[in-house]
Amino acid sequence: MLEIICFAVTFLFSIMIDSILNFHFYFLNYIFPTIVFIVSIIIIYFNWSYNYWKHHHLPFNPPIFPYGNIKEIINEEKTFGQAVGDVYKKFKSKGHMHAGYFLLHQPIYVPIDLNVIKHILQIDFNHFMDHGTYYNEKQDPLSAHLFSIEGEKWKNLRVKLTPTFTSGKMKMMFPIMVDISEKLIQSVQNGGLNKVEVKSLAVRFTTDIIGCCAFGIDCNSLEDPNAEFCVQGKRVFTMTRLEWLRSFVCFICPNFSRFIGLRFLPKGPTSFFWNIIKNNAELREESEIRRNDFFQLLLDLKNGDEKLSFQELAAQAFLFFAAGYETSSLTLSLALYELSKNEEVQNKLREDVLNVIKKYDGVVTYEGLNEMEYLDKVVKETLRKYPPLPLLNRICTQDYHIPNSQFLLKKGLKIFVPIEKIHYDPEFYPNPDIFDPDRFTEENVNKRPHFSYLPFGEGPRICIGMRFGMMQTKIGLVGLIKNFKMRTNPDTESIQMNTRHILNIPLKPIWVDFETV
Repeated sequence: MLEIICFAVTFLFSIMIDSILNFHFYFLNYIFPTIVFIVSIIIIYFNWSYNYWKHHHLPFNPPIFPYGNIKEIINEEKTFGQAVGDVYKKFKSKGHMHAGYFLLHQPIYVPIDLNVIKHILQIDFNHFMDHGTYYNEKQDPLSAHLFSIEGEKWKNLRVKLTPTFTSGKMKMMFPIMVDISEKLIQSVQNGGLNKVEVKSLAVRFTTDIIGCCAFGIDCNSLEDPNAEFCVQGKRVFTMTRLEWLRSFVCFICPNFSRFIGLRFLPKGPTSFFWNIIKNNAELREESEIRRNDFFQLLLDLKNGDEKLSFQELAAQAFLFFAAGYETSSLTLSLALYELSKNEEVQNKLREDVLNVIKKYDGVVTYEGLNEMEYLDKVVKETLRKYPPLPLLNRICTQDYHIPNSQFLLKKGLKIFVPIEKIHYDPEFYPNPDIFDPDRFTEENVNKRPHFSYLPFGEGPRICIGMRFGMMQTKIGLVGLIKNFKMRTNPDTESIQMNTRHILNIPLKPIWVDFETV
């Protein structure tokens, strides 16, 4: 027996030694040279790419391998908006009309001159129709929405959806929003007036509005912060490090990500919203229920002459939720933050709101909301200081010669328009860090060049839901300003943006104290 055990141990040991020797042989002769070859090719390719702007005679900051110009973004020291904005500021001060940037190895064109931006977004739009962002109709169907899709698909869908955002359609949804604003007021009163976290409050308000208008569902987020709709919505925008990395890969390499089947959106929330949309559509069609909301308009398109597919319907309903959930809630919460710091502005806004409401017998009406001029200025100034998207991205779809320059923009090159830094340019907005709604008087607006204000983009691809977003933000502000005075809570710190998000999302809570008027 002992001999058998000794033999077995010796046999296994000899196999192990042989495997180690074989691995050593294969590693030295095959695996290691292959790794060295691949790494060498990558380094050579990156270094070759880093000469792109030098060869095209555009100014640029020296790239660092393998980051290009995004080391500060990867290290979470700056947001995308801040990093690209630094390029705008540096090279504009030197008199340049445009500059180069490197996203890892990819050359990115950064327009500085507003006339160039005007040509890209509007005059020569056919050369820059697409965002160049990720979507995947098969593995990630809710990502194939109006913001992401390209070419003729985008054109056809935009034509179908544009009539759903007319003034008449907005007026139809107005009473729903006013009813929810009353719940917003009640939520503040019931939750205690001191130290209210206004970002959470605003998110729950916009969730309830979009739940009703986009899905026909009473979410009750204002009454229950842990309502499933609100929880799943938050999950869409709260990424783990792995999800952040995955979305980053989708952002910089959309075609490759599509080829290997990467998902941009988390699977759990995607399934939740898909089932909500599917069940709601089936319920309305089987029961012949009709409501005055966006979801009904989509169903009418699906069942009418426009022949909107169910997948297209689902993706647009999800986009409506995603865009309104974060962007409008950001604007509302940051407007409340600025008002809490500026008593004079707050009092002037309250006077404007109450005067108009009095004119309409104490009722908030659609016509009255559009007459609140100072309210409009407050919201626009909030969007100037805190544009939800700090960058506009485009991709060149055919070779294009930049006006008044020798530079030829090649097909496939990506473009970043630095919205945030344009909004903080003292040439257009003196003392840009100061919150001043009077920047948007008719006289001051006319003094500024066009395309110096871009919170919703510009040109044919301007945000289709702009009017809806402005309306729900204004209704929320009207409800709060006519019932409460606001002061910044001592625990509120200066606004810093989350460096792990492409949107301008505050990193820390925003606390505001309310007092009944």
